Amino acid sequence: MVCSTMALSLIFIASADASADPVFDVVINGEIDHFARDALLARIEATNIEIAHDVAYGGPMHVRAVPLAVLLPGLDAATDGVLEAVAIDGFAAQLPLDLVTNTDVTRAVAWLAIEPEDAHWPSQCLPCHTLNGAGSSTVGPDMNKPMNPTEYLTPNGLRTLIRNPVRSWPGQLMPGFTTDQMSDREIDSVIAYLTHMAARRTLP
Repeated sequence: MVCSTMALSLIFIASADASADPVFDVVINGEIDHFARDALLARIEATNIEIAHDVAYGGPMHVRAVPLAVLLPGLDAATDGVLEAVAIDGFAAQLPLDLVTNTDVTRAVAWLAIEPEDAHWPSQCLPCHTLNGAGSSTVGPDMNKPMNPTEYLTPNGLRTLIRNPVRSWPGQLMPGFTTDQMSDREIDSVIAYLTHMAARRTLP
């Protein structure tokens, strides 16, 4: 079976300009639509979603979200169509287009969750770390279990560790991140997110 593929880029954590607001880009046949976070939150379709038990994080979740279908108007939801979602950390997933574009509330509806401004997803960390056990990386320790780094490091200590580790040891794998790789604002965003998630630790 030959499947049609639509490329869709997810840019929620940081754009090329670290001072810019996070942006959600939709790329269809080479044409790009940009959706800023505040604009998405202001949409009439934005809704609070309560998840009693998130299978990825093992506990309840609360998100502000919009139906993904309203951002993809006019698409032909062919039964063999595939949507490809690509995050800025390189993670990619393919989703059946007919499921993503469904608006019938008697069936599963795809929602686009929007992170609050003070809780940014640490995309630079997840290639090597897991969070609440979610993810497949085994290079570094989990960032929230059994403890969150914000619970045993001060904000200044954590900034220093991320920017330029103060000590090295045999087998050390985590490098320091230059300002070209992570701006001061991005580091503060990561610390804010970790602080946010410390109160949302899942049970073992």
